Order: sequence, then C-alpha cells, then structure tokens
Amino acid sequence: MKPVTLDQIKHNLKDAGWYPGRSQDQEAKKEWQDRASLLEKEGFEVIENPKIEAFLKSYIGIEMELWNDDERSAIFSTKWNGGYIKQIIDLSKNRGQLLFPIGMKYSSLKVTGIPYDSMPICMDAQSHFFAVWLEECFFLGSNEWEAFQNLMNQGFISEKKKEIANSFILKIQKESLVKSQRIVTPTQDQLKHSLQKAGWFIGRNKNQEARQQWEQTILDAKKQGFQIESFSSVEKFLRSYVGIKMDLWSSDKWSSYVSLGGIFGNDIEEMIVQSELLQLTLFPIGIEVTCLDHSPYEITTLCMDSQSRFYGIHWSGFYFIGSNEWEAFQNLRVQNWIEI
Repeated sequence: MKPVTLDQIKHNLKDAGWYPGRSQDQEAKKEWQDRASLLEKEGFEVIENPKIEAFLKSYIGIEMELWNDDERSAIFSTKWNGGYIKQIIDLSKNRGQLLFPIGMKYSSLKVTGIPYDSMPICMDAQSHFFAVWLEECFFLGSNEWEAFQNLMNQGFISEKKKEIANSFILKIQKESLVKSQRIVTPTQDQLKHSLQKAGWFIGRNKNQEARQQWEQTILDAKKQGFQIESFSSVEKFLRSYVGIKMDLWSSDKWSSYVSLGGIFGNDIEEMIVQSELLQLTLFPIGIEVTCLDHSPYEITTLCMDSQSRFYGIHWSGFYFIGSNEWEAFQNLRVQNWIEI
C-alpha cells in the first residue's frame, strides 16, 4: 500500500470547500448540541470537549471524496443523523468513555449510485479517531490527518486485532528473555566498552547528524511511494548512536558488525508490510552486516517501534531483537533473534 500524502488530503478537502482557518462557529455549535442531545437521550452523559468542537468548526458541512475507482467510490461527510447510535453507545460503555460521532463514511457502487456500506466516524476525549462497523471499533488515527489518510487508504485497524498483536509481541519478548537467560550474554559494561571503542560516549548528542539521518530516511521512503514518520524514541536513539559502527562477533572466516544510520533501500517496503501486520509503528535505524573474509555477505535492516523495541528485517524473515537498546546490543552480539 502506498499511502496518500498530506498534500493529496488537503487537495481533496479544498475541492470539498475546506480551507485552512475555516471556522463555522454557529453551525458547529448547533451540530454539537443536536448530537449531544441524541446521545443523552440514550443515557450517556456528554461533556463538552474543545478538541471535538474545534474539529466540527473546521469541517462541518464538508463532504470529501476518499477514493474513486472503476466500480466504487467513497466519501467522508460530517453529516450524522443518529444512525448506529446503539453501537456507538455500547462501544462507548465498553471503552469507559464516549465516542462522539463527527461524521460518516459512505461507500457506493457506481452502477446504482446507492451507498452499500456506511460507518460512523467518531472522536474520543483524547482526539483519537475511530470508525464503528457492526459491533466493532476500528482505530483510524491519533489526529485528523492520520484519520483522513487511513480513510483514503482503507487502513482501518481493528482494536481487537491490535490487542492480539500486542499480546503476540509480549509473548515474543518473553521468549527472547527466556532464551537469553540460557546464553552467556555480555554485560552492559562490556557493551559500553565496545561502543566506546567505536567512538560512542555517555551524553553523546549528534543532533544535526541525527536529524539529517531521519529526514533522509523519510525522503528515501517518499521516493519509493511510502510515507513514514520519525518519533521521539527513534530521534533520541539516533542522537546518541548515529554514525557508530561496532564490531559484534567473529568466528573463523565470519564476522559481524552493527552500523547505526545509513540508507535502507527496498527494506522500507518490507517494514511497511510488517508494520501493518503487527499493528506497529516502525522506523529503520541501522544495519547488521555479516561478513565472510571481511567482505559483506548479508545485511539485516534494524528497526525500532514507538515503544523502543528493536526488530530485524532479513531475507529469511522478520525478527524480534530486544526490548531496549542494551538488550538489542546483547542479542545482536550473541545472535539471539526470535523470528516473528
């Protein structure tokens, strides 16, 4: 999947009559009151939320095209007439907080022009966006732009699926920990010594080089048709380690090293695939290189998720490497990788 860009989203919104700074105060206030009244009639207390009200002020009355192919099309509309209210209330009660309806997504067959599928789009108190379909809630994004992008790409994340994926990752972490307890692993002091030989030191902060690294990675991904974003844990890691090349192990003609930073080529696409399968946000931060007679033999791209866990993309599979940087360095040193 090649995500639409922010510019494409804004183009569709402008075609629908939206513009930066748009504020339909009166219409938004009326819609808020009408929708709150419907929800309260069902027994759910509605508390004013400035973020939801701000969204309504900016977008009320907008109908944006999401996608359009030979047979089908879809739109997002901020209109809501009380449809699916039972499902919205039930899911709100299950979550312990209100899902406030801010619009609808409609899919239509071009032959008939009649919607064959519709789902309410909601926001919670933290400004997270969700789609409601049947008895399930689908996460769309942490802000309006993520939500619009996922609506346009049909990238709905089932909360149940996300919960299963998180449980799976926790299971893999436990397997890695159990396996590492059976192996003689280097201590953190030994790893620090190896890193210091490679030029690292406590408090190292290569802010400019790190920024260049993650901006170049984002640009390389964009050239391949993918949109990725850095996040705080990645940026912190790169500030400390970008440009470091540390030897890992050697045996007869074989050896290995880790290089932090670099260019990641076609592994960006595989990273996107794994991100979707495991409901993770991933970003590449380096490579592990296995050498034969001191010449590169095979390469593994190293990635981090938003919880600072480390993974490896190799031709043979996708691997969990560690729950933090020190565990990752340990497992890279002793080749303790768990295939996912």
